[in-house]
Amino acid sequence: MTLKERKLYKSGKRNPNGYSFNPFDYFDNKRRVVIVCVLITISLFFNVLCLFGFTSWQKLLSDTNLVDSVKQQDSDFVVYFLDVGQGDCTIVICDGEVLLIDSGTVNQAYNIRTHLFMLEIDKIDYLLVTHQHDDHMGSAAEIINHYSVSNILMPELSYDNNVNSPTYDNLIKTISNNNINTKAVSYGDSFMLGSAYVEIIAPMKKDNNINNMSVVTKITYGNNSFLFTGDCEKDVEKQILREGVDVSADVISVAHHGSKTSSSNNFLSAVNPKYAIISCGIDNNYGHPSLETLEIFEDFEILPYITSVHGDVTVTSDGNNVTVISEKTGF
Repeated sequence: MTLKERKLYKSGKRNPNGYSFNPFDYFDNKRRVVIVCVLITISLFFNVLCLFGFTSWQKLLSDTNLVDSVKQQDSDFVVYFLDVGQGDCTIVICDGEVLLIDSGTVNQAYNIRTHLFMLEIDKIDYLLVTHQHDDHMGSAAEIINHYSVSNILMPELSYDNNVNSPTYDNLIKTISNNNINTKAVSYGDSFMLGSAYVEIIAPMKKDNNINNMSVVTKITYGNNSFLFTGDCEKDVEKQILREGVDVSADVISVAHHGSKTSSSNNFLSAVNPKYAIISCGIDNNYGHPSLETLEIFEDFEILPYITSVHGDVTVTSDGNNVTVISEKTGF
């Protein structure tokens, strides 16, 4: 990979070749040995502290502010919208069962695993890949290799969908090697996550645009609802509305990182959320979220939380009331 290509990948620009950036590729063997030795020494030091009861790994990470935003909540239903740069990753926990929606880019694997560690999660009941783009499935293979994953949910691709991505190839190989139950989901599918009802409301039909193959999910817990939209665009929003699907929700995970290709007036009017969570990277080259989208939220009096501004966002529900906690105060 050339220096220019590495910069493109790290910047979040469109990267159709699906390159993976591994910083260790650019160190010689001697430097690799030194780095590994240093990491082992640090790990042994902290483990000795933990062994003698001085602290715990979770407390160390929290006290050093490496991950101070994601804390276990005293609630049976919690949604953690992780700040994974220009990508998407959400953890939904209900009654102890875990649904992981997307997994950011390849270089976010450590970040995601650290959050899972902080939440003391070692088993994932459902891993949902909303669609086969690198910024949504990038770390899925590593998650599968390090955690007990019971079920994997993905959209079934059209013959015209061309996923030219080593990341996707590696994911399929990893799923096969681990012999995990995998299901292609579409409109009409549903399952229970603890006492929460999860229903799939898209894709409704095959589409040449992989964004429009995104799995759109509504989760209902008591009287509260949450809508997760992947990267679906306005055409899919129209399909959903034509079918008369109830998309009303208290919280919406905004489609396509807040791009103007999604979040139409009619769709947002039907959802009528109180809060909108936008996952995107700082100073990303796509201009996400678009000013047009933010203006629509203002018109509808929807309060937006943007991961590039607010950091990790945690949402809890008691079945009647929704509470939002953000890592940073934002604007």
